[in-house]
Amino acid sequence: MIDIRDIAKKLEIREKDLIPYGRYKAKLSLSLLDGAVKKGRYILVSAMTPTKFGEGKTTTTIGLSMAFNHCGRKAVACIRQPSLGPYLGIKGGGTGGGKCRALPEEDINMHFTGDNYAISSAHNFIASLIDNHLFRGNRLGFDVSELNWPRAIDVSDAALREVIVGINWDRKSRYFPHRAQFCITAASELMSILALSKDEQDFKARLERIVLGFSDMHGPICLSDIGAENAVLRLLSDALMPNLVQSSSGTPVFIHSGPFANISIGASSVIADRIGLSLADYVFTEAGFGMDCGGEKFFDIKSFYSGYYPDLVVLVASLQAVSEYGQDNLRRHISIARRFGVPIVVLVNARVTDNEKDLLGLCSFARDAGADGAVVSYLYSRGPEGSEELVDVIDSLIEKADASPQGLYDTNMSIEEKLNILAQKVYFANGLSISPLAREKISLFENTGFGRLPICVAKVQYNFAHHVDIDVSKGYVFEINDAFLSAGAGFVVLLAGNITTLPGLPARPRALDF
Repeated sequence: MIDIRDIAKKLEIREKDLIPYGRYKAKLSLSLLDGAVKKGRYILVSAMTPTKFGEGKTTTTIGLSMAFNHCGRKAVACIRQPSLGPYLGIKGGGTGGGKCRALPEEDINMHFTGDNYAISSAHNFIASLIDNHLFRGNRLGFDVSELNWPRAIDVSDAALREVIVGINWDRKSRYFPHRAQFCITAASELMSILALSKDEQDFKARLERIVLGFSDMHGPICLSDIGAENAVLRLLSDALMPNLVQSSSGTPVFIHSGPFANISIGASSVIADRIGLSLADYVFTEAGFGMDCGGEKFFDIKSFYSGYYPDLVVLVASLQAVSEYGQDNLRRHISIARRFGVPIVVLVNARVTDNEKDLLGLCSFARDAGADGAVVSYLYSRGPEGSEELVDVIDSLIEKADASPQGLYDTNMSIEEKLNILAQKVYFANGLSISPLAREKISLFENTGFGRLPICVAKVQYNFAHHVDIDVSKGYVFEINDAFLSAGAGFVVLLAGNITTLPGLPARPRALDF
């Protein structure tokens, strides 16, 4: 590995803007945002529906930045920080693989620079303030049945999905035992706020807008009403700064924020992207899972707030995923990507055991299905060596593209109208079903002024539908069963099927094989 100071020099980052955490990782000062102007090309890496082990989005994101640097361009990768939940559970780390990795891997996958710990602490601090407020008499009039703030933990612990707090209740106060929840830190509202904030001022404003619950008269109660926004800002001041590491070939890699794509927005931070786009000619960033999850949310939520829309979408496919889900799955993901008005390149991620004829055949299918280009990617096994074709295809499509990027809906529509658009155009449903509980909450959110926010649909990642066993080709009704408000982050979360905001562990957690 190269000293992190030398990695920073590749982007002409001044030493005063670098805060080293040892020799191989560092924080970047927010002063890099001062006068930051977008000069780079912005490339989003998404995928077809992944198998449970992933199809190589992070590997591709890092690998493309390595390839472009290898070919004489100045490029940077912006990826999410891994969560301990999947790392210790089933999926493994989030640092890429093969010859395209972010280093130092174990540091990144475990505690790194403490961002996830800071977010968990801040989340739980706010929860403690709410319960303390209830215990001290509930001056603001929280309706305990409408509390909108869970506790957070960064491991998969299904036993904490629903809990009872306040067993030591006091008969002299209005405080009494009540139901509460835990979410995984990566799917928490504070993580989404970290990902979507443009700068420190925007971050503080979003903190102030967090809705903790509703009064007995159904008025929203915000974090600013309790007066804790400055304390939370102080707790998260270091976490607000992006992290700088390196790829296995010495390419600069920004790692910042880590929201889940099946529950939250699934994208790295706007702050990291802004800094990257001001320093490099190309920024490669990822969106979790497929175009139906992180890809859609990237355009309809992240780009909506940042104002930065991708110049091109790279869609990762593999023979393994096609074998599991069929070619029509890739065709559907290409059709989703096309709706956003930018060029699409399918990269077929090659494994060493894959047959080259089959790989080229899948490229041909992808072009016939509507992709503007399709190339076999050997980044995993070869790294940037021999990647000139990838670079040329992406460069030429960006240069000749007449892109008009856009989201799928007008945020002024009602929540149900926005849901209907996604159900039809992204989830390939014939209809939409909203449970009475979800309708009640949606009505509350719209009546209190939050109906014009973008929507974030939490759904399974292994199918377009709300359940993994549904065959979308036979027609079905997309089901929404619950909802909650992330006013600080700036969206309404709609829970589809039986999705949970806190995953559980498999029968044999991956951590047992360390």
